[in-house]
Amino acid sequence: MQDKHVCLFMITKCMICIGMPVKLKPSTKVYQRDARGRMLQKWIWKHFTVSGTSTEELLKYYKSLPRKKNVIGKELERRGVDYS
Repeated sequence: MQDKHVCLFMITKCMICIGMPVKLKPSTKVYQRDARGRMLQKWIWKHFTVSGTSTEELLKYYKSLPRKKNVIGKELERRGVDYS
């Protein structure tokens, strides 16, 4: 008598979507340099997010970037800065 085995495979896909914060400018690659100042093949992403930008730059961008005014205004309000 032959044994018959039933194998059940359950594949579940869990997707957790964590959105990136709003950026002021597109992200860029920053290449690392060696001791002589030459570029290496290693790089990291530099993200220009609202929360990682200085208050002085946000005040400058508030006047010059009309599409991002709402987001910049909320961040300045969170920091307790008068931007009017």
